[in-house]
Amino acid sequence: MKNAFIFLLSFLFLETQFVFAASLPSGENVVSGDISISSSQNSMTITQSSEQSIIEWTSFDIGAQNSVTFNQPSINASALNRVVSGNPTTLAGALNANGKVFVVNENGVYFTPTSTINAHSFAASTLSLSNDNFLNNIFSFSSSNQSLLQSVINKGSITTLDGGFTALLGGAVNNEGTINANLGKVGLGAGKEITLDLSGDKFLQVAVPLDTASTVVDNEGNTLDSLISHSGTTNANTIELDVGSVKNILSQAVNIPGSMVASSAEQKNGKIILSGGGTTAINGSLQAKSQGEITITSDHLSLNGTLDVSDDLPGSMMITSNGALSVDGKLLANSSSQKGGSIKMNASSFQQIDGSVISANGIEGGSIYLSADNIMSSGTFSASGSTTAGGQIDIEGKNTIRLLSADILASGHERGGLVRIGGAFQGGYDLTRTEEQEQTFLTRWGSIRDLENTKIVFVNDGSLIDVSATTEGGTAVIWSDLETTMLGSINANALQGGSVEISSKDTLRYLGLQNIIIGNGGHLLLDPKNITIGDTAGSQNWSLVGVIGDNYTGANDLDFFGENVFTTSSDVNFGERAVISGDGTKLAVIGKLQSTYKAVYLFTFDDTNFSNATYVGKISDSLASNTKSLTIDAGTGGFTPIQLDLDSDGDRLVVNTNGNSMQRIRSLYPSSRGQSIGGQDVLYTIKFSDTNFSNPEVVGIMTSDRSTKQKTDGFGNLIASNQNDLHLDMGSYNGFSGYLAKGSLSLNGDGSRLVIGVPGNNTVGSTVDPVAYLISFSDTDFSSPSVTGKIGVDHTGAKDLDISSDATITQNRLLNSTNYQFGQSMALSSDAKQLVGLDNKRKAIHLFSFSDGDFSSPTYEGSITEQGDTTFTYGKSADILTTGTVDGFSLIDLSGNGTRLVVSPDGNNNGSTSNYGQNNLFDLTINFVGFSDNNFNNAELKQVIDAHDFKPVSSGTNLFYNQWRKGSYPSGSVSMDDTGKLVVFGVEADQGAGVNDSGSYDEGAVYMIKENVLSGAYSYTDSSGDDVVINATELKALLDANVNVTLQANTDITVDAAITTTGTGTLSLHAGRDVDINKSISTSGNLAIIASDTSANNVVSAQRDSGTGDILAAYESDGTTSISLSASDLDITLNNGSGVSNASMGNIELATITATTGTLQSANFSGSGAAVSDKAHDGTTSATVATTGSVSGLTLVGSDLALVNTAAFTSATIGAAKDATVDYDLSGYLSSTMDVTDTSSTAITENVTAAITGTSSSSSSIENNNVEVTSNDQTEIVENMIGDINKIVPFVSVDAIVGSTMSLQLAREANIQSAPNAEGLGIQSL
Repeated sequence: MKNAFIFLLSFLFLETQFVFAASLPSGENVVSGDISISSSQNSMTITQSSEQSIIEWTSFDIGAQNSVTFNQPSINASALNRVVSGNPTTLAGALNANGKVFVVNENGVYFTPTSTINAHSFAASTLSLSNDNFLNNIFSFSSSNQSLLQSVINKGSITTLDGGFTALLGGAVNNEGTINANLGKVGLGAGKEITLDLSGDKFLQVAVPLDTASTVVDNEGNTLDSLISHSGTTNANTIELDVGSVKNILSQAVNIPGSMVASSAEQKNGKIILSGGGTTAINGSLQAKSQGEITITSDHLSLNGTLDVSDDLPGSMMITSNGALSVDGKLLANSSSQKGGSIKMNASSFQQIDGSVISANGIEGGSIYLSADNIMSSGTFSASGSTTAGGQIDIEGKNTIRLLSADILASGHERGGLVRIGGAFQGGYDLTRTEEQEQTFLTRWGSIRDLENTKIVFVNDGSLIDVSATTEGGTAVIWSDLETTMLGSINANALQGGSVEISSKDTLRYLGLQNIIIGNGGHLLLDPKNITIGDTAGSQNWSLVGVIGDNYTGANDLDFFGENVFTTSSDVNFGERAVISGDGTKLAVIGKLQSTYKAVYLFTFDDTNFSNATYVGKISDSLASNTKSLTIDAGTGGFTPIQLDLDSDGDRLVVNTNGNSMQRIRSLYPSSRGQSIGGQDVLYTIKFSDTNFSNPEVVGIMTSDRSTKQKTDGFGNLIASNQNDLHLDMGSYNGFSGYLAKGSLSLNGDGSRLVIGVPGNNTVGSTVDPVAYLISFSDTDFSSPSVTGKIGVDHTGAKDLDISSDATITQNRLLNSTNYQFGQSMALSSDAKQLVGLDNKRKAIHLFSFSDGDFSSPTYEGSITEQGDTTFTYGKSADILTTGTVDGFSLIDLSGNGTRLVVSPDGNNNGSTSNYGQNNLFDLTINFVGFSDNNFNNAELKQVIDAHDFKPVSSGTNLFYNQWRKGSYPSGSVSMDDTGKLVVFGVEADQGAGVNDSGSYDEGAVYMIKENVLSGAYSYTDSSGDDVVINATELKALLDANVNVTLQANTDITVDAAITTTGTGTLSLHAGRDVDINKSISTSGNLAIIASDTSANNVVSAQRDSGTGDILAAYESDGTTSISLSASDLDITLNNGSGVSNASMGNIELATITATTGTLQSANFSGSGAAVSDKAHDGTTSATVATTGSVSGLTLVGSDLALVNTAAFTSATIGAAKDATVDYDLSGYLSSTMDVTDTSSTAITENVTAAITGTSSSSSSIENNNVEVTSNDQTEIVENMIGDINKIVPFVSVDAIVGSTMSLQLAREANIQSAPNAEGLGIQSL
């Protein structure tokens, strides 16, 4: 298949002044139809009597002062004008028609700025249209020359009548002019085959797009910017642009810097449709009024202009990108008098820039729906309602959602709206919930769409979610299946508070409640693995601790420029490189001492919190000022350090310098009188006498000397080689650094091992091949260095690793055969068993391991790459990194323990060096990667932070990283301590506190951040089982505001701070394992405590640690101070952990309870040890407890609570071992005793036995005969007794017979004893 060349016809020679006034169409040949043609000097009239006609022309040009008029029998009549001469068509004058006119010229159609087209319908095409198709009303255009396609360029004015159409079709289309199609349609299409459907829903369709291998150039051979470019203005009822499924053969397949309006005064439902492959960029405006529609489909979309379907009756947008969708403009679907419109967006990745707006506001909020694999936003989503209710905003990210200073607004007047980020309520799972939760989170919203759950959600502290209202608060749900980090603010305030869920199926990282406003009667649900309610809020997170730079005066800042005189008439670039010692207490920084020469500045801290930063000395070519400074006379070239590293305790330092006539002088080697090492980079190994940078001295040097190791001094004397020097034979390549980037150095923990990364050398072959030198010293004093091994191209020694494109082992073929750069940044673990190396050309970080600390058995373990980059899949590889808009990565560092990796961006915005600064969000994304161990297992992107968000205390401004990239190589630096919890950033373009972009010179600074327990910063933890700490004061504030708070933890909830609240909000503590209450709780509302909860109640087995589930509320941590729980209704439940694989039940321990109502339940309760006293028969089932039993699973301490037993026989008959039931109650819990029950509310009881004995009386009762009369005999007995009484005592009157049985002893017969449970016979006195 030949390459297709699409020529964008500039026709500069055909501009207006060169188009002769006499130019009119010529050389006509009527192929079909009834046509007559008449001409004058400046005009031509074409009279068409038939409904269809075909005319072939040798030329169809119209001069600037000329006109052509088609007189056609009706608006449905059509005329096809085909140019067959091989010359392009230039229209500079007027063309008028009352029907449809088609102009087809495969050599190009050009409308000059003076051209005007007025017709019912008009089409211009550089694709052919066959006669048969035209006559059969089949408007299928195709190129007869597949290797050469031309363009249609409009700089004039095209107007079609009501209901008509305008179509510009070709290999490429450029509209710089005006197109008006009132009540009609406009179609711009670029491709090889295009179809117009004049009556169907799809007016324009590209059937065959350009080939992916096509070369697209203009007439001068220059690459085209786009297939369709629209910098002009188009007005129509329907506007369609289509390039088909073309791939990214151009930088932008569709480019719209101009304006499109799809509306009219007479007709509603305007439509703008853009479809096709490639990249579409809209920098202008698209407007579809009166319930209009904007539909855009592309492979990649950049929306930097305005898309607007706002109106009294707003419309809808459907935006679809198969790849990236970037929004830096406005997407509007607002209404001032009706409900807001609808905006739907689907993409593979979504990025929203600060200042951009996506809104569907109205008197009632509209709807916004976003679905993408990965989402990053710093803009605004708004679906607010000014009069009634807020709207609905759903943000669905399949992998990650990161809201970085984003505003999500769905406030209302009568009711707030619904915002769901990452998933539906409780992740859409069918879980147990209260009726109130069902109503407020679900039922009141009616039918709402299902959402796919996001894996990771991160909301930073600059973000706001607003579902507030005057009357009734809305609902905000933040959910993830793996990890939720919520640092932003939520407002669900109203007279009736709203409902908020911040949860995760796996891990919730949440820092403080102070930024959540819910309101009276609202609901808050949190659901992490572990919850601690304490005196300090926070979780592991990143916060800016201090800055060393110019005019920084915060508590942990150091105004270094104020104390030290710098030459500020040029850039100082302090922080070009900055490294922290492994123990986090020392810092070494490179900066300029004078206009050219540099120095290494040394600082110490009092602790691992960057406290009391102190400048102690420097290494430079100036005179040493104290015992912690070192003078290195580097000769005429000056001392120019470019790389450095410290060991763990900071008493060993390596410094690599730029190659400018370096010298070894007497101060280094007393036996020498100076040695010239012309043009060589020199690495210095420097040791200190202690860990406070005292008495620095150079131990040795390393060079890439091209000649002999033995040198002569300036007097011809032979100098013996120093045993602590090392000469690396790098062939003709000169220097460690050079070659674009500037190499790297990395020491192990004790300074006995060193890795030198060199982006290029030619020790092998003739190309500049990268290599990592593995250097060993004989001790920790930098003695006797030697090259132990190499990692690079074609190195095959015992401790070498060949990673070339033809390496023997397939998975080791890391480097592309023609395009690679390895060694720019490398990092070695403290034990020298792990090494990471950056291959920036392929945007990969390669992972290597060694079997011991002496570089034995170097092994490639895998690679860390960008998300979606599956170039490297071997072993422990993971495509997890994100670069934002930058051109890759520039620097990396590995924590000394080998469990954390930090990756900084290149800083080059898509190759541009002109777009840096505070508004360029994605230049500053820093990736934090965590491994599950120190063997590179389970690499996971733990955090992506934006350095813009760090705000120095003394400045209040953001950290810009203003020129992260300086010239042709990456600058700035990043360094981690051994734990990976301390990080320093060198920012060489910082211009001092309070200065943004406008400073004259780049002074530089070092920013120090720490992972600690502070509220409101960035969470970064490596274990999915980390705790969430909630501030008790913040929790109290919510409960005092009558907010119902539910805390759900997959494992434990721990209360380490007392909670006293006067509000009526319900506090619910639900744990998969333990609820450990170490401080008292007193609330005027309700308190519910559940432990050992079930999977039906959202406990995740994988996140429920093993161990028995307990509720412990007896003693504080001192073991003596008792704990009291007080609430209006207090319910305590220990469930059985049903559905949770490693669940087991333990105990409930209580001291003091005060409640009006409540329950005490446990699936682990059982009663034992009670006894009932024997009793004499009294005709009742009453029983007396002789021994109080105990309840297994319940421990009561102190004297406020006590078990109380009640008992009863199962029958009242006389017997030796009569069954009795003992019931276990609790006193002191409520104002009266209460049942102790199991989880089905069945009272805990114990079955025992005791005797009911017979009693003697004045009447003879013969027990030995053991004759018992039951109720079945009562009628006969009563009749007999009455008869006997009448015989014996004729004057006795019988009052009544009470009950169904009676007890009456008579001495009439010796074989009758009293009937049981009789209530007796009333006999009046004689």
